Amino acid sequence: NAQTVTIQVADGTYTGSTSLKNVTGFAAAGNLVIQGNNATPANVVISTTSADGFTARSLNVTWDIKDLKIQTTTGGDGISAYNGSIIRFGNLNFGACVGGHMRAYNGSKFIALSNYAVSGGATMHWGATDQSLFSVATFTVTITGTPAFSAAWAYCYQASDITCYSMT
Repeated sequence: NAQTVTIQVADGTYTGSTSLKNVTGFAAAGNLVIQGNNATPANVVISTTSADGFTARSLNVTWDIKDLKIQTTTGGDGISAYNGSIIRFGNLNFGACVGGHMRAYNGSKFIALSNYAVSGGATMHWGATDQSLFSVATFTVTITGTPAFSAAWAYCYQASDITCYSMT
């Protein structure tokens, strides 16, 4: 009932994929939060095999994902959003992903809340298709190592938009 719900994830490695859901009583962006370790995000690792780390499909609520590391093996995107879903993210560390780090499909949105890091490669870092949106302007993305992207850092297709000005 318009309260903030925070799912606090303890340090460790978690191998299950998370399918984000609609929540009754959702009032505003920022009310549904999945968070790990704010001081050391890489201490909370979401590491899936042949699956997306997080998936949002046809949601009418906004989820915040922050303070953790996301990586995939064999297949899967770090975070994927479909059919108008909205994901806000911050203080994440994107490790190696077989698919993309973040992909928005069919009018979905990704909105950065803060600086974040990239420590592993992927097919692409940002992927927006079919009228989707990425808004990551004014933040710092810290890249460590030499991550490779087999398609592109930013992939924008079919009337989509990636807003990323004044970044470091």
